[in-house]
Amino acid sequence: MAKTIRAFSGHNTYGVSVEVAESETGNWFQREWSFNGYGKGWTKWSTFNPTWSTRVINAYSGEESEREVPVLEYGWNTLTEYNKAPRYKLPA
Repeated sequence: MAKTIRAFSGHNTYGVSVEVAESETGNWFQREWSFNGYGKGWTKWSTFNPTWSTRVINAYSGEESEREVPVLEYGWNTLTEYNKAPRYKLPA
C-alpha cells in the first residue's frame, strides 16, 4: 500500500461520483461510487492516466480562453482538488 500525495473529486459525464488520487510512487488511481451487488459503495482503485488542460470553452458562446493553472479533466468535467490529501490506501 502507498500513501496519497494529492486527491481530486468530482463527477464523470454520467453524473457518477469519482475520486482520483496520486500515490507517493507517482502512479495515478481512480474509483467510482456505484452499485456493488448489495448497495452503493466505492469500487476498487484502478490505474488512471490523468488529462490536464488549461483550455476553456464557453458552452453558450463558444468563446475560448486559457486558465492560468492547469486543471484535471475527467470526461467533460473538471475535478476539484482536496485542500489536504486524504489518508487513502492506494495499490503499490
